[in-house]
Amino acid sequence: MSVPGRLEAMNASPTHSKLRVRITLSAPWFVAGGDITGKMEVECRADRMIGVGSIMVELIATEELVSKAHSATSCFIHFHQLFQGQGLPPSNAVHSRSVSGTDPFPMSYFPGRKGITTFFFRMKIPPISPGSVSLGGGVAKVRYQIRGSVEVSWRGANKIVTDTKEAVIVETWRDDDRHDAQNIILGEGGKFWAQGTLLRGYAVAGETAAVDLHIKNHTAKKTSNLSLSLVRVLVPPDESPSSPSFKLSDTVFTETFKGPDMSSGRPAKALLNWSSMSRRMRQVFAVEKD
Repeated sequence: MSVPGRLEAMNASPTHSKLRVRITLSAPWFVAGGDITGKMEVECRADRMIGVGSIMVELIATEELVSKAHSATSCFIHFHQLFQGQGLPPSNAVHSRSVSGTDPFPMSYFPGRKGITTFFFRMKIPPISPGSVSLGGGVAKVRYQIRGSVEVSWRGANKIVTDTKEAVIVETWRDDDRHDAQNIILGEGGKFWAQGTLLRGYAVAGETAAVDLHIKNHTAKKTSNLSLSLVRVLVPPDESPSSPSFKLSDTVFTETFKGPDMSSGRPAKALLNWSSMSRRMRQVFAVEKD
């Protein structure tokens, strides 16, 4: 079930003297196209003296960009799963209302049951969802949050008690993502030429990646050493990756290759291997050559 994105209510707070909400996710990360699963625990510290209204878990996905050239925030996914409220029967976290109707709570609230009640949730992630990412020290972000909320009435004051956990989403691999990861660099007026190709067209975090490098050097200078950097690049939608109006990138890590094979004054070919790809990566990245 989906609802339009909304701001946090003014009376929402993660703390309350008589009720606590806690969200626990079932895995450290989830794949787009699958389900986000977990549980919400509602701990009530007073029996019948506190009113409990709507009980809900939400999946909220936002993209944020804050820079001198661009600044925007938008919510592109907002799903919710309701456990109590909006015509649903009372949950196990509450007692039934008294027959006399003398409970000191609004009509949509029920007397809270002392103890911990667990609600398990499962929400589908659309298969085209982008992966979680943070670029430029937080300048650009894609975030997924699971937020649990419970409406509480205590001593005449109504409040929403919340708990939020960030979920890490990994983008789904699609066959059309495979492409020739190749780049050509020209220098010295065209006398120096380098062509690098990432074999297989993609790199997998935690595994070895190989780059096939061809160098033609028709200058009087001699090549020595080689530095390869793995970077991830943000390109605005509907723009060409080769010439975007706004570009933001992060260097994941850099590895330097030295030795006689990396020093040559004539055309040369080398097969370079990253012995250990960064396990922090969760997406496909481009390759830059220095």
